[in-house]
Amino acid sequence: MKLFRVFHQKEPYLYNRAEWISQTNEERLTLFKKDHASINFGNKLQTMPNFPPQEWIQIAKDRQKTDNNSNLIPSSPLRLVYVGSLSTSHMYSIELFEWIKKLNGLATLHIYSINFKSDIKSFLKELDCPFIRMMGGIQYDNIPKKLPQYHVGLVIYKGHSPNYIYNAPNKLFEYLACGLDVWFSNDLISSKAYMREDCYPKIIEVDFQKLDHFDWREAVSRSGLSEVPTPYYCEQIYRELADKIIHEVSHT
Repeated sequence: MKLFRVFHQKEPYLYNRAEWISQTNEERLTLFKKDHASINFGNKLQTMPNFPPQEWIQIAKDRQKTDNNSNLIPSSPLRLVYVGSLSTSHMYSIELFEWIKKLNGLATLHIYSINFKSDIKSFLKELDCPFIRMMGGIQYDNIPKKLPQYHVGLVIYKGHSPNYIYNAPNKLFEYLACGLDVWFSNDLISSKAYMREDCYPKIIEVDFQKLDHFDWREAVSRSGLSEVPTPYYCEQIYRELADKIIHEVSHT
């Protein structure tokens, strides 16, 4: 956004005064340092991913409406969910919608969003697929209460800019905390570090441009796998920052 670019140009005067500057992953931190190669940051630079609260794990388990201990492919239909803003230009929305229609009831898609353009509504109206539903918005704290009824959470961003390519979106970790498998676009390089298929919930990359060749049954199979809860929650990340703030405040 142009406004963010203006802010970014004016930020450097703060960097010498800052005690902590963070990016959400190493790739973004490297790009940040490259943008400001003339500045000596010392030990100010940190990585701080955006993880959900640890309590989500238990909340989701309490609300679980499907048998997550089953090693079988979930009974039909496969329930997919997408949470967040939605577009046809920077996401694989159309490819996903058309695939759901082709499956003809083998899978459903529920979308929780209040931020989408008219082209989404127009496309869905023309597609006329009864297996895709717009569910309206969802409050952040209600995500672990609502999402456990689904099997798979979707991350469908295209890699149209470095902002997306070097991104492990918040929703990836939020879906996982709710006990869902995660399917993310193979465009997202920074998300690949979190892939796991040797346990469940799984995190796998998907080529959303070739969904007709995607073996979704194998993707959701839990045969021979054990459940491993998400290790990604914010308390383990924010403790270091909290300690830093407390230290600085106590010395002012």
